Amino acid sequence: MLRKKGGIESKTIHRLKANDIIETKTLDKIRVALDCKLEDIMEYTKE
Repeated sequence: MLRKKGGIESKTIHRLKANDIIETKTLDKIRVALDCKLEDIMEYTKE
């Protein structure tokens, strides 16, 4: 779904699954594809 609707590449999907670093523009694509707010898909925790 994210690949088609959000235009997200499969290598980026693999990075998400591996909890790797992704670009903020990718987060925005996901947010738009899911029609939600950024805070619905991510949480900031201080290390």
